[in-house]
Amino acid sequence: MALLNPRGDAMQVQHIGYQIRGFYRVAKIGHRWDMNPHAQKRIDILRFWEVHGTAATCDAFKVSRRTLYRWQQTLAQAGGDPAALTPRSRAPKRRRHAVFRREVVDEIRRLRKVRPNIGKLPLSVLIKAWCQTHKCPRPRCLHHRTHHRPGAR
Repeated sequence: MALLNPRGDAMQVQHIGYQIRGFYRVAKIGHRWDMNPHAQKRIDILRFWEVHGTAATCDAFKVSRRTLYRWQQTLAQAGGDPAALTPRSRAPKRRRHAVFRREVVDEIRRLRKVRPNIGKLPLSVLIKAWCQTHKCPRPRCLHHRTHHRPGAR
């Protein structure tokens, strides 16, 4: 849908910084005023390091030499952008997911059809006899299999 001016003609929409010299350059560094507190602390530690040296910095902030050099390198590679010092997620990139054998899943579904609102502990009691001949997961895993996976009921 096009915007119309008072005469009914279509108007061209401009960016907010259109025809303002240096607007985008200033906007690019504008995020430094609203910096992540962790990144700000790391910048402060690096500044302290430049003034007081490695030993004093390691003692005062309880960081290793290797960490200081890694932060310095990260900052240099980012062209001095302090946002690069924001801590990244420590979560694993790939998480393991429980994989159940088809026969176990079929038995759980069969019991769920007979008793749809059964919990994990009563389900584990019902499936215990069947598990004597088959390898079954623990009750906690039964809960995840039956509640967190689509099509389990």
